[in-house]
Amino acid sequence: MAELRTLTRAWVYLLIAYIAVRVLPVPRVVALLEGLSPKEKKEIPSTRLARLVDIAACRHLRPMTCLPRSLALQALLRRHGVSADLLIGVRREAGALRAHAWIEDAGNPVGDPADIRRLFLPLVSSRNAS
Repeated sequence: MAELRTLTRAWVYLLIAYIAVRVLPVPRVVALLEGLSPKEKKEIPSTRLARLVDIAACRHLRPMTCLPRSLALQALLRRHGVSADLLIGVRREAGALRAHAWIEDAGNPVGDPADIRRLFLPLVSSRNAS
């Protein structure tokens, strides 16, 4: 039952993040989602929370890109007592600039490959975005 509540919460956070990033700067969206996230007593492993966000994103009204996914995951992780950081990085691919957002817990990516920093150069972190 706790996982179903968390999955539902992930779906709602994704919707809020999807809409909010269109009208607010990212640090304000982080604060908005964090305001919705009181601490949770039951701990769920970070990798499981990442999977629940992925499941909710795959069943959403609109395709969810990495930024709303990462914002929702960060809010859920913080809800469970993990001080996760949002990172936004870039890379050049076929002459174009590509961007990606991901979450790290103590420098370790959550829900992304371990070598994500090798693939994308981090430009913004929620630690220095405010």
